[in-house]
Amino acid sequence: MLGCSKDDESSNGSLSPSNSSLYGTWQFQSVEIGGRPYHLNQVLPWAVGTKDARIVINKNGTCVYSNIDSSGVVLSEVQGYFSVDKSKCVVNVNTNSGSLMFRGKWEVRGDILKLIYSQGHEIELVAKRQ
Repeated sequence: MLGCSKDDESSNGSLSPSNSSLYGTWQFQSVEIGGRPYHLNQVLPWAVGTKDARIVINKNGTCVYSNIDSSGVVLSEVQGYFSVDKSKCVVNVNTNSGSLMFRGKWEVRGDILKLIYSQGHEIELVAKRQ
């Protein structure tokens, strides 16, 4: 389960003004744990042969998480569920290679999505709109 809550919009407009900015295809770019860069496989379900991972968040309440190889071929694809209730979004995705499980905040700036949560250390996942 991926759960994230959006803080109130800041005065500089750094947070997304609407939940609709979450809809679309996002390719994960990087992750930092405690301010240090790590490989995405440290926090995302990562099938053997995976080079990239993406999530598609749809307006109808579904999402799809995919592992992609170096040739761009989808190795695995799992459908999950997405919902937004006021300032909180929840995504449920379980794969054969693990689950996305955290609660935190989300932020969209242009074509960049940040998911920030804590599990002993602050974890920041960054994805780019495709």
